[in-house]
Amino acid sequence: MRARTGGFTLLEVMLSLALAALVVSGVFGLLGLMNNQMRVSEATFADTGGLYRTQTVVRRALQTMIAGEPTALDAGGDAGDLDPENDDVDADLEALRADLESVVGADDAASIMDRRSELLLPHFELAWDDPEPGVVVPVVEVVVLESPVPVDTSDMGDAEREMTLRDSAVESYRGMFEVARDDLVPERWNLRWTPIDPPMRPMVLIRDVIPESVAWMVLPLKREEGARDPWVTGVFAAYLAEDFPLAVRLVFRTNSGAQADWVFEVAVAEVTQ
Repeated sequence: MRARTGGFTLLEVMLSLALAALVVSGVFGLLGLMNNQMRVSEATFADTGGLYRTQTVVRRALQTMIAGEPTALDAGGDAGDLDPENDDVDADLEALRADLESVVGADDAASIMDRRSELLLPHFELAWDDPEPGVVVPVVEVVVLESPVPVDTSDMGDAEREMTLRDSAVESYRGMFEVARDDLVPERWNLRWTPIDPPMRPMVLIRDVIPESVAWMVLPLKREEGARDPWVTGVFAAYLAEDFPLAVRLVFRTNSGAQADWVFEVAVAEVTQ
């Protein structure tokens, strides 16, 4: 009988390869699981920060709103005291359009200006917007005493920084909460605050929201006769303090699973003549 020489048999090699494949696949599976967990943790962390930022900014805006100044009609005056062809109004609108174009571009400025009234603009408005075909989302526009978000000029050019610092000294701000496409990741939608007057850069509050999940509702001071649901989800506008809602509700979800259903109390400062 001949003695066995050194080396491995074919069966031993195949068994070794099979065991090595199992170990490698297990390692890669573990790495994939860890990577998924890391992405989930990052999304959860981002959602936590976004939820806090959104709640803080919305509450600050709704707690510092100001009502419009009563007109001659509200004070019992004559309708002739209101001149819709006032040259000062036209000049202000043109100045606002120019400022908007310098910040957001001509197309976005035209879109914003198309939604403006030429006489009295609501100081609180719940409306609907269609940012693109097939997508309809709610928009809330308010006039507030101070910007609900900090003004960051660190990465602005000299001209934009000078204009921003000049405009930030105004007595009131008009802006809106809207749902818009992410500038860097177009397939994502963000909830953001967009300053209108004075025009400044939008600030993203929370990223990757589901557009159809976003809902704004208002609790009006005067409930309509026969209304079953006290919350109004359609169009709502207020100019005078007596017409503002008692509370505002915001509901939305993100693609990573975060959910919000908040009710904010409204505080309005009335302008006196």
